[in-house]
Amino acid sequence: MLAGLLPTVATDAGVMTPAYVVPNATFVQQSGETVTTINDTSGSIATVQTAINSARTANASRLIVVNLKANTRYTVTTTPLTLGSNVCLTGSGTTIAAAASASATSLVRISAGSRNVAVSRLALDGGLAALNGLEAPGVSRVNVDQVIVQSAGQDGIFLQGLGSTAYDSEITVTRCEAANSVGAGIHIVDATQAVVLDVSAYGNARGVSLETSADSLIANSRASFNTTAGISLSATTRCKVVGNLCVANAVGIANAGTTTSSTYNFFVNNDFRTGAAGFSMAGQANVLYGNTFAADLTTPLSIASGAGANRIISTGPALTGSGQEIFHPPTAANPHTQAVMATAGRVDVVTAATTLSGVQAAYDAARAANATAVIVLHLTATRITGDATCVLGSRTCVLIDGTIALAAGVTAFSASGDGFISVSGGVIDGGSTTGRPGLSFENCSRVVVEQVTLRNFGAKATRVTNSDVIAFSGCTTPCIVAGTTIDGGAARGIWTKGNSTSSTGGYIFAGNTISNCNMDGIDFDVTTSNSLAYANTSRGNIRYGVFVEEGASLNTVFANTCSSNEIGINVYSSVTGTTIRNSLVANVCDSNQRGIRFGAATGLETSHNFAFNNTLSRSTAKGLDAQSVGTENYCSQQSFSGNVADIGGTTGAVYFNSASFAATATAATTVMTPSVPGTSATPVGSVAITFSKPVTGFGLGDLTLTRGGLPVSLAGATLTSTDSQRYTLGNLSAVTATDGAYVLTFTATGAGVVDAAGQSLTQNATANWTLDTSITVPAGQTIIDSTVRSGSARIVKRGAGTLVLTVAATFTGGTVVEAGTLVVRDAVALGSGSLTVWAGAKVQLDIGSAQMGLASLALDASARLDVGAGGVTVASGGLSLATFRQWLAAGRNGGTWDGLTGIVSSVAAASVAAGATRTVGWIDDGTGSITWAFAAPGDTNLDGMLDVLDAANFLGSSAYDSGISSSWMEGDFNDDGLVDILDAADLIAGGLFDAGSYQPSATDATRRKQRA
Repeated sequence: MLAGLLPTVATDAGVMTPAYVVPNATFVQQSGETVTTINDTSGSIATVQTAINSARTANASRLIVVNLKANTRYTVTTTPLTLGSNVCLTGSGTTIAAAASASATSLVRISAGSRNVAVSRLALDGGLAALNGLEAPGVSRVNVDQVIVQSAGQDGIFLQGLGSTAYDSEITVTRCEAANSVGAGIHIVDATQAVVLDVSAYGNARGVSLETSADSLIANSRASFNTTAGISLSATTRCKVVGNLCVANAVGIANAGTTTSSTYNFFVNNDFRTGAAGFSMAGQANVLYGNTFAADLTTPLSIASGAGANRIISTGPALTGSGQEIFHPPTAANPHTQAVMATAGRVDVVTAATTLSGVQAAYDAARAANATAVIVLHLTATRITGDATCVLGSRTCVLIDGTIALAAGVTAFSASGDGFISVSGGVIDGGSTTGRPGLSFENCSRVVVEQVTLRNFGAKATRVTNSDVIAFSGCTTPCIVAGTTIDGGAARGIWTKGNSTSSTGGYIFAGNTISNCNMDGIDFDVTTSNSLAYANTSRGNIRYGVFVEEGASLNTVFANTCSSNEIGINVYSSVTGTTIRNSLVANVCDSNQRGIRFGAATGLETSHNFAFNNTLSRSTAKGLDAQSVGTENYCSQQSFSGNVADIGGTTGAVYFNSASFAATATAATTVMTPSVPGTSATPVGSVAITFSKPVTGFGLGDLTLTRGGLPVSLAGATLTSTDSQRYTLGNLSAVTATDGAYVLTFTATGAGVVDAAGQSLTQNATANWTLDTSITVPAGQTIIDSTVRSGSARIVKRGAGTLVLTVAATFTGGTVVEAGTLVVRDAVALGSGSLTVWAGAKVQLDIGSAQMGLASLALDASARLDVGAGGVTVASGGLSLATFRQWLAAGRNGGTWDGLTGIVSSVAAASVAAGATRTVGWIDDGTGSITWAFAAPGDTNLDGMLDVLDAANFLGSSAYDSGISSSWMEGDFNDDGLVDILDAADLIAGGLFDAGSYQPSATDATRRKQRA
């Protein structure tokens, strides 16, 4: 929804503000009641059950309070803990869990037909056994609060009412957490006036499921990571789904049912984020309004097969749906230029008329020319004189930029018998005159009033008939007033009533502020039904904040704030009808004379209404007053403070105030496990990061890595997850390949990471590991190492002694020789990585005539690489030719090949000392790689013999006596850059042409190993 119009469902991080307030009534059912209390110390289900049964046998109707043993795990195998009527079960850090062999149908069961039962502050662990966590078939007036249920093989919480037409059922589920169950996390069927508030459901097939129910409320709850739907409705009617957050579900909200079984449900101000689909719609005449669909939803709205025409009202982003009544009016907050209705064109009329009669003329002309189009009437004048009522017809949208100053007796806009009408923006000023409304709608439907300020419709001290600021008469589903301010009126702020033509219903009044009216902020009057007053502020009115009266029924008054009125919320019949089956949930009534009142005049009644968890404070008379005439006005879980009297009359009410406690839910915790824990010679390639619950808002920016206390960049790392609970921080090998003590830290505080239960994470987490790839050999010692190394491991040789590597390896982390001598006795003992030799250190190849491959090579200024009788190939990019030739020249040492630094060959040096001509040859074949090896002059291709191929290379190069800089392959055998008589002499003097291999014998090799 557009910012500021309706209450924010959740922060960008996903944190929600609780609507439930911990109640504090001093009795459960009636003042002075006698209660049997069972304090279990056994930890045994059988023992608790025996105690309950004995207490019930002793007194058939007395209230029983059962306190399970704190911080204890009870086990269920064949029989659940079973509760009957008038039982309150609570724990404290207590878990009831399924045994490994559990065959029970549930962990806790409320017997069929039970009434006035509560379960609170428990954990239920199903262990994926084929059972429900909590099961209650055919019950009424059950409160379930602060139950954490997980891993049920069926439903986490299953509650069945008395039927979709049987009232006085009023099941409530609050502050529960339902996770990872095979069926639904919370499943309610056959209920009326059920309330699901402030719950979280995640990792189930369905998060919250409501079936074959009526007049129920699902609000301020969080559904995430559910595999079928976050919130699921099936065959429900007149239910309200309000202010919920749906994150990363297969479908955020799924409304299922036929065109006759799923009707007149309201879906208002829900927030859909991430996932395949936001909303799936079936049924008919259901209303969507004010919902927010994030850009990362694949499909914001889908229409189920067989769906009838539902009413899709969107003043934010456009929604589409085949066969639906789409109304997308431009508003002050979103004055878009898109289509308003799929079934009608759009004509914009921009008028600077300074009188309403002038506006009417422009509008009438446009309507005459475009009879079936939507007329968007944009009033741009800063001040418009209200000299005559502007009468609107169907398919009309009004945008007001300035102020309309009404003359006496003039209504700004009126409509009769029309639909698809919107009025938005600007100010309508009544000029302190009375006797007419500011806006009037009679027998209309599909009406939207958004962000209009209406003021000065008479002094509130004096009542004047027909001075209601916004008046609806005989209107039907939906008529919406949202984000609108009303200040000052001689009658009501918003008034709904039936008339001689039609009863009335289907109103949504949300996020409005109404003050200083003589009568009521909002009045649901004669026959008003199936309407929603949500998150309105009604203050300083002479009479009531919200009035539900004269036969009004099946309305929901949720999360409103009513202050400084005579009565905050009044439910009453004084003239006609029975005011019945209305729900008042989580409202705040502060500083009124009375907070909530039920009552009726003699001969009438107000009955079977439901007041749940309202905050009633600082009343100058009574917080809750349930007068006659009426019965079964059910009052549960109110919070009282600072009232002269918390409860006044009780004759019209029944109570069930079960135990409820401050929230104790804890946020998800984090465990981080490196792929190579502890101290190892292998760099950590990845870290597994596991949260105890799925989370949102977690990213690379929430992690820091240090080595030895200094920061290490994670710019090249990756962070992936398939379920938002188990993450992998990958691609770390490159940044963890340096020796040192590493610490990976997740700093939860302020990170904006929120778990699936809506809790901000507060517990930091670290992963520690140490990379120590060094092998230290003290001076005068030799270590023979036959370790087979693989993966991203690396070797660091330290100490002045000698390390001998004898076996093949596949590791890629490279080798560093910091001191002493490294002897390599297998051509792939260094894997496929790099080789770095520090100043003063030596590497000696003892691999016979084999070739060793390296990704790169680095020799410090006084480092030494002895190829022995073998050779080395460095891959392209791993060594420049110029650097190589510098190292080669240093090791050549005038042809003796015993230089103290650079590239040498001890075998060549020994041969030269014995009078033979041996050297180190090299090949640069133009691909970027460089190869060098022990060689005899003339072996241009370094294959260990002089033959016709070498002669062809020598003669074919045309380099002889050319004066051109040349290479070994072209005949420069003494590495002076030229091919001349000296090179020819080296070639001829050896006597090796066509003499076979000149490589040293195996006996020579064995002697060298023994010397090493």
